[in-house]
Amino acid sequence: MARSSGSLPRYLLTRLLLVIPMVWILLTVVFILMRVAPGDPVQAALGGRQPQSVINEKRHELGFDKPIIVQYGHYINGVLHGDFGQVTSENRSVGNVITHEGMATLELSVCAMLIALVLGLSIGVIIARFRDTPLDVAGRMFGILTYAAPVFWVGILFQLLFVAKLQWLPSSGQADTLQDLDLAQHAHTNIYLVDAIINGSWSDFTNVLQHLILPSLTLGLLICGVFIRLVRVNVIQTLKDDYIEAARARGISESRVVLRHGFRNALVPVVTVVGLQAALLLSGAVLTETTFSWPGIGRALINYLNQRDYVAVQGIVTVFALIVVGVSLLIDVVTALIDPRVRYS
Repeated sequence: MARSSGSLPRYLLTRLLLVIPMVWILLTVVFILMRVAPGDPVQAALGGRQPQSVINEKRHELGFDKPIIVQYGHYINGVLHGDFGQVTSENRSVGNVITHEGMATLELSVCAMLIALVLGLSIGVIIARFRDTPLDVAGRMFGILTYAAPVFWVGILFQLLFVAKLQWLPSSGQADTLQDLDLAQHAHTNIYLVDAIINGSWSDFTNVLQHLILPSLTLGLLICGVFIRLVRVNVIQTLKDDYIEAARARGISESRVVLRHGFRNALVPVVTVVGLQAALLLSGAVLTETTFSWPGIGRALINYLNQRDYVAVQGIVTVFALIVVGVSLLIDVVTALIDPRVRYS
């Protein structure tokens, strides 16, 4: 009993200590990549049309005229204090970009993950229940196609079908112009769905939801295939255990056996994979936001790359890396709480 109570804190401490060198390596790699990129980032971000005196002043302001080791020290110190730098091409900080555009990406990512979980878990359980039937084959093919299909291609197909042909949904943006202005003026969280609820505006909520359906469905399909395969394999494996045979021998229906025993035990690896899909979700958000003109941090990253604003790119990529590491740590904690066997691995 004493071993069990002491193992969880020791496991969590070990995972926390492993995060420190991981974060340091990520920050160092991001810093080096931005410094070895060709061209002068300040001159490129300012459009190359400013006098040399203005460019030199901006370089001094950003610290680019200092030795590389000093720049690295300022960069690490800034990240530790939550300062990810200033956008060179705009008069705003990277933190401001994260606060505004990042909330739009969070809204899209959460909805996409919910869609992926609902589809992935439902289809995975159903095809495991009807293993080696045409339904099973169709479900596995669906999972393979959704995982392999390029996210921007799926987005374009959805736009052609639901926007151009059926005219059911809007093609781009986070909301119509009037709703966008209203929500921006009465922002509480910068998450439009939440702000519409807080403001008590049903019309704004409906409008935002209509704009959210296609991009979140596109991004959700990207990762639901992983959940389909994982749930199917684990449910089938669980249904071979002795206690499942005992439940069947007691006359419990097959559907109840699958849902109450097979599905529940298949959730532990799903929780782990949810964390691993965070990186795929963020990378998919970049292409999805570009396809649907969604005003999120992924689209902002593409714009800053086109402008060669390396300071903004460095800050956003750093935040992406920290989010992935943070989610991975959180998933380790949740997994250890759900499954005590993990603590001894």
